[in-house]
Amino acid sequence: MRYWMMWKVQNMDVLSPDDFENSPPPPRFLYKYLTAERIGNVLEDGTVRFTPLLNTNDTFEVRSTFDKLIGPKALSTLADFMKPMLSEEAVLQRLSETLKENNLAYISPEQAKKLVEQQYGGIPLERILPDFINLTVDNLLVPYANNPKTINNLLEQMGRDLHCFSLSERMDNALMWAHYADDHAGFVVAFDTEHAWFHHRVDPEKTRLQKVVYFDGKLDEVFDNPQAAFISKMSDWDAVSRQVQFVPKLISAVRLAKSAMQGRKE
Repeated sequence: MRYWMMWKVQNMDVLSPDDFENSPPPPRFLYKYLTAERIGNVLEDGTVRFTPLLNTNDTFEVRSTFDKLIGPKALSTLADFMKPMLSEEAVLQRLSETLKENNLAYISPEQAKKLVEQQYGGIPLERILPDFINLTVDNLLVPYANNPKTINNLLEQMGRDLHCFSLSERMDNALMWAHYADDHAGFVVAFDTEHAWFHHRVDPEKTRLQKVVYFDGKLDEVFDNPQAAFISKMSDWDAVSRQVQFVPKLISAVRLAKSAMQGRKE
């Protein structure tokens, strides 16, 4: 199997490592196959190369694996997320902030709430807001998000902005030696996945490596399986198993501690 190492992308808010469930712990060592001309960059300079998804050797690296960005599961998650924000206490707090921002602090949030409710026949504002939000989501957000053009634009942006660092679970894969290690004349470097470089900066218990899902089907919505939606390859690539890490846009070489790796020639 392969792994992708995830990293939040600069100037791109559509995807973050925290959007994915944490992968199972990877093996202690993962491997990178290299040509002889590149081994010095890694072992001597301590740098590794990250490749934009659109520039990898898999023309289907960025592909549509889902019909909808937002479906029933996403809507249910959104509703659960919004629920605490629609309590009476939260509504009054937001009204207070809005009044202050507009130099209307002389009006109490309770008064403002009552004025709004009078316009809707006395219906409590905490009941009005969910209906308004649902109407906006159903009529504006969902049609826009599920438009094929929106989905294609998202995938193209991911392909441009996401750079990945691919690693393999095996160091003895003949296909990998042939294709990525100069036809068996190159090297393989072992990376220690317990090194801090491979872990979240905020939560060191979480690995930044994401195991690649091999998936040929079509999801109804992204929330059916986010990994298959965004971190997957077609099953034809299963023989060239890998794990990868993503890094920010425009970065092609990233420095890492030499203590995280060790080299071997076949």
